[in-house]
This record gives sequence, structure tokens and C-alpha cells, in this order.
Amino acid sequence: MAFLKLDPRLKRYKTHSVTPQQLTGLKQLVRHSQNVKDEFSVRAILWALDQSRMLTRRVAVCFSYDTFGEKSAGNIQDSVHDMNSCNGRTHIDYIFDAMGTEVGLSHHCGMYDADGKFDSKAPGRTIWVSHIMYDHDAEILTPPPPEELEVYPLPER
Repeated sequence: MAFLKLDPRLKRYKTHSVTPQQLTGLKQLVRHSQNVKDEFSVRAILWALDQSRMLTRRVAVCFSYDTFGEKSAGNIQDSVHDMNSCNGRTHIDYIFDAMGTEVGLSHHCGMYDADGKFDSKAPGRTIWVSHIMYDHDAEILTPPPPEELEVYPLPER
């Protein structure tokens, strides 16, 4: 499970790659999770996972309301929330743990501004792939346009 920023264990943590088979299994779990709101959200989360380079690169992905619409951006964040939630069915944090990594998914309302400062009132939603929850030192990525995410490849069965 991802660390909180002040966790003393964070200083000792060494990022390591997962195997291609592990990442494929994780992506299959996301694809078939009952907690993911829609296929567009699946593709957005898979894109974020792929940008993490086998879970070794810490990334934050901002989905602005202007580009993605409030509903789609909200569905992406809600999907990450529900996959993490003890009230959900996926419990994705246990999957990351079984993979031997502290990396996880986190989410919040808001986005980073042009100076890299997080604004929880900004019109959008953010998800992180990192071993630090709400990792404000992660690389901030702009996702591809919606029309590209709509055709982002799903993992084969």
C-alpha cells in the first residue's frame, strides 16, 4: 500500500519494476473490475498505468473538465476510489501488495496549476500512480485527448 508522505519507511523504500505478466494481470483486473464506471475510465486508468513504466515512474494525471467533461473526469476518479475502497469489490491495494510493490493508485478532486501547485478547487480530477499517496513530487502528465483515449488498447484476455 502506498506510503503517506511523512511515513518513515518511505526513506528506505526502493522502487522496483514488476514483471510484464504482473502488469498484464493488473491491467486485466482494472479492465474487468465491477468498480470501474465505464470503458472510457478503464482506458484512462490503463494509460496512466502504462506511463508508470512498469510501476517505476511516479505519475500524476490531471483530467480537466474543459477537455474531458465533468462526468468523464469524475468517473475516472470515482473508479480509482471505488477500486481502492473497502466497500468496493476490487481491493486493488491488495493486488499491488501481492505484486510486491508499495505503488498504488490515489485520486483527488482538483488539478495542478501551471506552476505545479495542486489546487483542489480547480475544475478537474487527478489520479496518481506512485508509492506515495497524493504524490506532489510525481511527474505531472497531460493525458491524450479524449478521442485518443477512446481507442487506447485494452489488454487481451
